[in-house]
Amino acid sequence: MPPRPSYKTFVVERRVAAPRDVVWQTLLEFLFDVARGYTLPGDPPPHGAGAEIHFRLGHWDLVERTLTLEPPWRRVYEIVSGAPVKLYQATTALRDDGHECHLVWSYLAEALDDGSSDEFLERARAAITTAADMVVARVQ
Repeated sequence: MPPRPSYKTFVVERRVAAPRDVVWQTLLEFLFDVARGYTLPGDPPPHGAGAEIHFRLGHWDLVERTLTLEPPWRRVYEIVSGAPVKLYQATTALRDDGHECHLVWSYLAEALDDGSSDEFLERARAAITTAADMVVARVQ
């Protein structure tokens, strides 16, 4: 039997003083702005499944692909190119709390066996935290 994969996870949570629909739209606009548009539109366009964003994180040139888009509460994506990992999938989810909402942004990664994923995953943690904070700041 092959060895069992060892996954690394990270979660950041933020309370946002705005309704979920507003935060959802802000999140999608933020992603579109940061990437300067999609290099490949998804279904439905532009944010849906299959949408690809190319961007640089540290010294890695990455390609991110949307796996599922479930407005207005969840987006799941993966890094399909450029990351020193076997697997990298992430989720942004919004829970409606009346006039507020709860933003949860997380990733699940399978690191390479030689430790070369560590720097990338640390940078990904910082990027997700910064992105969550920027979405909150744009809303408020």
